[in-house]
Amino acid sequence: MGAVTAGVGVPRTVSAGKYSWDEVNSPSSSVLYDATMTQEGPYAVGASGDVLARRIDGWKKVLDKGPTVKSNPLRSCDVTSDGRHVWFAGGSGVIGQYDVVEEKVTDYSAPKGKTSTWEAIAAVGQADNERVSLVNGSGEFLTGTKTSEGGMEWSNVIKPGGGSSAKGIDFLDKKIGYICDTTSKVYETTDGGNSWSTIGLSGSGSVALYGITAVSQDRIYVTGGDGSIFRYNGAVWTKTDAGGTILYDIEWNNGKGLAGGGSGNLFDYRKHQGWNSESTPTSATFRGVALDTTGKFPSVAVGSSGTILERGFYTATKPKDNELLIDGSRGSGERIEYLVEVDGAIEKSPRCEDDERVTVDIHEGSTARGYVKGFIDDFRFSGSINKVAVTSGNPNEIYAIVNGDLISIKDESGTSN
Repeated sequence: MGAVTAGVGVPRTVSAGKYSWDEVNSPSSSVLYDATMTQEGPYAVGASGDVLARRIDGWKKVLDKGPTVKSNPLRSCDVTSDGRHVWFAGGSGVIGQYDVVEEKVTDYSAPKGKTSTWEAIAAVGQADNERVSLVNGSGEFLTGTKTSEGGMEWSNVIKPGGGSSAKGIDFLDKKIGYICDTTSKVYETTDGGNSWSTIGLSGSGSVALYGITAVSQDRIYVTGGDGSIFRYNGAVWTKTDAGGTILYDIEWNNGKGLAGGGSGNLFDYRKHQGWNSESTPTSATFRGVALDTTGKFPSVAVGSSGTILERGFYTATKPKDNELLIDGSRGSGERIEYLVEVDGAIEKSPRCEDDERVTVDIHEGSTARGYVKGFIDDFRFSGSINKVAVTSGNPNEIYAIVNGDLISIKDESGTSN
């Protein structure tokens, strides 16, 4: 394990760049403990079981009593790799999943009979094939994998640090993950949580650790109760003093970093500049931050009394502008599988079967995969259609109709019907 060495000193206070941090209207007056970025924008969770979503016209409350409808506080949230399933956890063992596309909540609370407070949660993998990991105030670690029936298969509970209160967790993939606790310890697993080794922080004193984000095995950031940001390079930890007040959360996305904590402190990481203090309009304590690097949504910081700060704007086009019908009702009734690619966003209507799937690459657009068997599938989308193709079956047995007009369908060899 590496010792802590001197960092680059106190971060500078600089302008926020293109956009400043602005406080926006919040539908909650309770403390917001965490935030995450989904394929449809930022979400936040907090006390009384609040789950908030940023819509095009502002923040809305999508849950106000949590998945158990008992108003248990939600302490942490994370999102699957495709940005579709928001996972959250908190008091009395509560665990929930919210599908941002179908706007549906599923309750997975008290796994293995555990009803203590979950302090942090991490999700990896695609929606419906995700792996979810949690830690609590007793230093217990639990991980589970989604089953084909939609349930969760939970592992046995273990204590990586022997019982010290764990506050932060992050996983690079389904095998490699990290936990930090209040005794200055960081733990690493490379086998999905079956075993753990201590990788720091040697020489840091007794600073409590709260937030952690893993970029790679040789680039890990952790925040401390003394206002420090620690970086691990695979061998040695270095320390940056960042304002002297507690830092609760830290995020990293596509080469950019953001950390938040007490007294309205936010710190932004920029290449070749390091960590810099941001100017904020409030002295609220920030408990959670979420970064956007696409330009489609604002980055956010959330905290005490329901405070929400945003940097940037909501520019994503909602998938409501156009209608696409995949019509197999005039064919022979054989199963025909298809693929639709758009450069904007796409969502399925209730007319579609549960088997139909929509995935989103926030850099490239959206893809829908499904099938028809003598019936019609209905989608709403924004942007332009790049391709409609039959991936299995006869392309001459279905039609693609956009806003009432027929468009061509490609088969696997590229011919049109």
